[in-house]
Order: sequence, then structure tokens, then C-alpha cells
Amino acid sequence: ERGERVFPRSGKAWDIANALLEYCVDNGVRIMYDTRVTAVLTLGSRVYGVRYRNKRGFERKEECERVILTTGGVSYPATGSTGDGYAFAADLGHTIESLRPSLTPLVTSHPQMKFLHGLLLRNVRAVLYVDNEAVREEFGELGFSERGIEGAVALRVSRDAVDALIEQKRVKLVVDLKPALTEEILRERIARERAEMEPTEFFGELLRKLVPKALVMPLAIVGVVRPAFEEEDDMNIDKLTDAEVDRLIRTLKGLTFPITDYAPFEFAVTTAGGVRCDEVNPYTMESRKVQGLYFAGEVLDLDANTGGYNLQIAFSTGRLAGMLKK
Repeated sequence: ERGERVFPRSGKAWDIANALLEYCVDNGVRIMYDTRVTAVLTLGSRVYGVRYRNKRGFERKEECERVILTTGGVSYPATGSTGDGYAFAADLGHTIESLRPSLTPLVTSHPQMKFLHGLLLRNVRAVLYVDNEAVREEFGELGFSERGIEGAVALRVSRDAVDALIEQKRVKLVVDLKPALTEEILRERIARERAEMEPTEFFGELLRKLVPKALVMPLAIVGVVRPAFEEEDDMNIDKLTDAEVDRLIRTLKGLTFPITDYAPFEFAVTTAGGVRCDEVNPYTMESRKVQGLYFAGEVLDLDANTGGYNLQIAFSTGRLAGMLKK
């Protein structure tokens, strides 16, 4: 599809999950459901098995020469991502880099967010500023919900925003609603739209020709263009001054959202942080501290942008760990 993205023909993620499950079954993999591993067992500096609690609540032990820790992160806890893998790794002497949400919605203090819920902006440009310095620019879709600012653009910049917020830096997202138009071309378009309207038409009608309906209220009523529209007559386009048109253009080219927080792990696509990569052999994924212990996927201190890269990390490290080279 567009952006060279690949999806199953059905459009259902479960078809991918079922295909992987069928592959396991066809290759003789035994899966123990409703079972929780409680410890990785070691003798000296070598793994010899795992302890687990079965669905009846009884503790059992499974002896083996190798254990692959692929417990995921703490994002989407409803899927079973409880963070157990970090505890196992720490107990076995591994360093855990600080955990934080990655690819997560951003929370803004913008007073008009309540008008924007459900809005999806396409083909916009967004620049993330940290302490008034531009650190990242993205182009694409931006969405708004009760969780905050979402969409591919927001998720991609969130990786830098989360770290900056943790460091208590000032963060803002500046959105260009008309990236294909220069300020001068935008000014000419506004002039053409006004010329085709009746002088007594409301300013909101002009905005409807320029922005999605959900943006009309924030721009027209709450004072982005003018400090306050106190009377209906003041909203007539014939009373719109050149200075107010300039302010409108600056707003369309740079709608600013102060970022004050980020959505928790429950809404994050992936987890940043985890087992330090320099404590793992990158050619085999075996622990450099415990023989027979391997790592793969999100439990590692590896995360990437949206677009399939985190799946690629999981698949690539999983294959290396699964090859179990001697």
C-alpha cells in the first residue's frame, strides 16, 4: 500500500498471528498455555531450566540447556506484557536501562483540545521543539483523541519528546497545516476566497474553506486570530484586518501545541529501555553473563520508529536466538 507498507490480504492482524502459530505447530513446538514462568534456574553461571506455575497453581520445573527470554516489554499489558523479563534478567546480573513508553500519544495543554477529538489531519508537517530548538521534523498524518495527539507523525516524534519531558525540558509541537503552500500563496488564496464571499458572511465560513470543520471553532471563537470576538458583527469577513489575516496565516503555517506529558504504557506501541545490548552477543543473542541464556525482541534496549521496524527487531533477534549456535 502507500508508503510501501505491507498488510495481509484480509487486513486482519490475527491472520499473521495464526500463520506464525501454525508454523510452530507444524514444527513440533509444544506451547504450555495458562502457565507463568516464575524464575530462570541457573547453576553457577549457566542456565539449567525454568520454574513455572501451571494453570492449577502448582509449581513445576522444566530442565533445559538453553532459555530464550522473549517476554516483550510493558506496553499493552492486556496482552500479557508484565515486565517479568526485566526482573529475570536483573536477577541474573543484567543491567536494565530505564523503561519508558515509546511511540505513544502526546498530551498537550492546548485549551482547544476538546474541540479536536476525532480529528485526523492528513499531509501535514510537524516540527518538535525542545527548549525552543527544532529536534525533529515529520510529514504525514496527525490525529487527536482523548488520549492526546496521535497518528504516525506524533508517534514518531514521541520518542524524542518522552526523553525530553523526563529531563524536564520544554517541549512543543508546531504543525504546518498547509505545507504545500508558501505564506504568499496562502495569502493570495485567502484573498480569492474573501472576494467570492458576501461581505456580511461570517469569518467561520472563510475558515471552512481552509481547514477541517473541527478546527473552525478553535481558530474563530477562541481567539487564535483575534483576542476575542465579542459580537457577531465582529466576525464578518469585511471587518477582518490585514494584521488578522497575517495572524491567521502564521497560525495555519505554525499551529502550536505545548506538550506537557505523554500517554502511559497502556497506549504505547513499544517500550524503550530494557536489557543493555552490550551485555548480549549480537551474533547469537546469548548473554555475556549467563551461558545458555538468550534474549530477543522488546525485552532488549532496542526500539525504533513506527513502520514495521520494531517487528523487524523482534523477528531478526528471534531468529538469531533460535538458531542456537554452538
